[in-house]
Amino acid sequence: MDTLLLINLGVAVLVAGISLPLLWGKVKMNAFYGIRFMQAFESDEEWYRINRIGAKILIGWSVALAVLTLIVWWRMQPTKGAMIGMSFLPMVYVLAMAHALFASTRK
Repeated sequence: MDTLLLINLGVAVLVAGISLPLLWGKVKMNAFYGIRFMQAFESDEEWYRINRIGAKILIGWSVALAVLTLIVWWRMQPTKGAMIGMSFLPMVYVLAMAHALFASTRK
C-alpha cells in the first residue's frame, strides 16, 4: 500500500508542478507543451487564456487527488478494497481533468 500512496502523491505533485508555468503564462504557443485544444491555437490570447484555465483545473485536481489519497491512507483500514480503490484514483483523476478542461474551454 505504500507504493500506491507514493504513486498517487507523485502523480499529484508532478501534474501540479508542470502546470505552474502554464498558470504563470510562461509557455509560448508550441506543438509539445500546454493544453492542446484547437481553439488554443487560434491566437496567442486564446493560448494563454486556455492554458491558465487548464492549469487551474490541473492544480485543483492534483490537490484533490493528494487529499483523497491521504484520507484513504490515514482514515481507512488498509484493506484490499482500499488498495483497489487507491489504484484507480489516478485514472479517475485523468478522466475528470480531461472532462473539466474540455468543458471549461468551450466558447
